[in-house]
Amino acid sequence: MDTRVVRGIQRKFRALRFGMDERMRRQWAAVEARDLEWGGVSAVAVATGLARPTIHAGLRELDLLPNTRHEAETRVRRVAGGRRPLAETNPGLLPALDALMDPVTRGSPESALRWTCKSTQKLADELTRQDHPVRARTVAAVLQGIGDSLQASRKTREGALHPVRKAPFAANSTRRWWTHMGQARFPRARKLLITADGGGSRRYRSRLWRVALQDLADALELTLCVGHSPPGTSKWNKIEHRLFSFITRNWRGRSLVTHQAIVNLIASSTTRTGLVVKAALDTELYETAVKVSDEELARFRLKRDRFHGDWNYTLTPRSLEVSALFLREPQVVGM
Repeated sequence: MDTRVVRGIQRKFRALRFGMDERMRRQWAAVEARDLEWGGVSAVAVATGLARPTIHAGLRELDLLPNTRHEAETRVRRVAGGRRPLAETNPGLLPALDALMDPVTRGSPESALRWTCKSTQKLADELTRQDHPVRARTVAAVLQGIGDSLQASRKTREGALHPVRKAPFAANSTRRWWTHMGQARFPRARKLLITADGGGSRRYRSRLWRVALQDLADALELTLCVGHSPPGTSKWNKIEHRLFSFITRNWRGRSLVTHQAIVNLIASSTTRTGLVVKAALDTELYETAVKVSDEELARFRLKRDRFHGDWNYTLTPRSLEVSALFLREPQVVGM
């Protein structure tokens, strides 16, 4: 097979393919194959990616073209051509999909429209496990065809600003994580990396946030390395993409009216790659508007990094300083 001929057909096909419909594409390929004579079908198939049966169908159409001129000009596909409907090729798909939706569908039973709070990907995965291989986009098309739709949560009532919303309870959340999960998983850890936003209660200029971090370092006897995201880049946080996106997908279509419902929905979030989420409700009260003096700030064991020291810094436990002083004390030997 001459590579120059194949490349020439490739160039022509790339230039014409977007302006040709299915019928014109296979007939053009048939003309090219006929001009090449022996081995023409194989060469055109390699150059264009079209299937050999498609090119042969084009050759047959060329032979019949003088007798079917009107039909060839008006019809792209032959009568009854194209992919068969799913209801015919997989008759058990619709009953299986309806059974999956029945426990989670909403809406009035008298209405012709139903909606589901399950994602099309989850429905497609479950149908595939039941020997009905299907893609998520196909599930969405089937749902639309039978009068079902997806539903997402929408805020209907704006809540008031909670009085302790700006208190730095994130330090206590880190403490609880380390006590219940982190310490057992990383028993030899001596440092923790904490990433925080550039604004809000964990902003890099907040003295109260640093007080909470210093107390946390003292309590855990761990060095805390803190890195703040630059202003306007909080969406770069990997947790936003790897965790929050699946949480919001999990509670889609649910009524978020109680704290326990929110915690349960967060904890039940999973992914196909094995994401496990644990959540608990924090009922403690945190003081607000706490003033931190310059003297108290000076007692912090805070070291700024060379690169943007306001955003990146390290806090070490003050107990390490006491231990170091104790070791430097002169030993008194009895005479």
